[in-house]
Amino acid sequence: MRVNFISVVACCLLAGGTAHADETFNSIDLDHDGRIDEQEAQAAGRAVFQRLDANRDGNLDVPEINGRLGPAVLKAADPGADRALNGEEYAALVTARFKAANTDADGKVDQDELKTLSGALLLLVIK
Repeated sequence: MRVNFISVVACCLLAGGTAHADETFNSIDLDHDGRIDEQEAQAAGRAVFQRLDANRDGNLDVPEINGRLGPAVLKAADPGADRALNGEEYAALVTARFKAANTDADGKVDQDELKTLSGALLLLVIK
């Protein structure tokens, strides 16, 4: 049986300790209303993008992405097909994952929604 690496990582994120999960949530929930809105997710995504962009060229290439995204996700998120994501492409990925995690479509992701697979996949791009 083939195990998808991203699924394993997502499961590990879902199984993380409560204290660590609360700390992560609070660092993203900038207005401390108990929910993450898309602006907060984008701010966290920009910080992750900057942290991962080791050579500071404004693109995340395969080594910089370092397993956070599988080949199929990278391909889908990379309309330029240059095997790298620029800031705009990364922001679009954050938006797509935010919308998927926002299961009740209220424009905010709460801690229960982050405990879903879609929530874990969002965390991969904003944590």
